[in-house]
Amino acid sequence: MRSSIFRRLILAALALVVSTAVAVNYTLTRYATEQQAAGIERRLTGEARILAREAGRVPRQTWMAWARDAARLTAARVEMLDGAGLALADSAGAGKPPAPMSAEVREALQSQAGVAITRNPQGGGVSVTAR
Repeated sequence: MRSSIFRRLILAALALVVSTAVAVNYTLTRYATEQQAAGIERRLTGEARILAREAGRVPRQTWMAWARDAARLTAARVEMLDGAGLALADSAGAGKPPAPMSAEVREALQSQAGVAITRNPQGGGVSVTAR
């Protein structure tokens, strides 16, 4: 009888420890992910604002080369968009049909900067658009 009660107490304690460990792991992983995403957003927003200011001084005929150079320097994809959200230059290459206006582009056209976090099978991505 005593061993049966002792065994139940051990199993209950073990279940409590395991469930606590799972909950703490989930919470810490989520917190770390959110902090990393926020840091990336801040960095990309700053870079996008600097590039947006510099882009106004670039001659139209050199936009594609400028976008590729800016992408190489920032290690990010750089697109120049017009007021309607259509791509004028894209560091990822030319000749692609313009994609539909994304949420961050609509937000940037209405305010100063738009941010959207996208997830894909290869990993997460952060997209920042600045006016």
